Amino acid sequence: MTVERFGDAVQAARAAIQADPLRESAHATLIRIHLAEGNQSEALVAYEAYRELLLRELGLVPTARLHDLVRPLQRSASG
Repeated sequence: MTVERFGDAVQAARAAIQADPLRESAHATLIRIHLAEGNQSEALVAYEAYRELLLRELGLVPTARLHDLVRPLQRSASG
């Protein structure tokens, strides 16, 4: 995927998030795009933003499936 295609994909994911901010699949897509382009920091930022929103709005945490996307990054950041 070229850089401009990543940009298009990020825009589409952000539009889906804007339409339904609590929809986990939209956030997962954005995180996967960031990971695919090698942008680990943005993947973590996207995950944390969703985690905070979900906790604030519903008192919930992201599913294990979503957390598994960023778990390797969190381990390397803390270790």
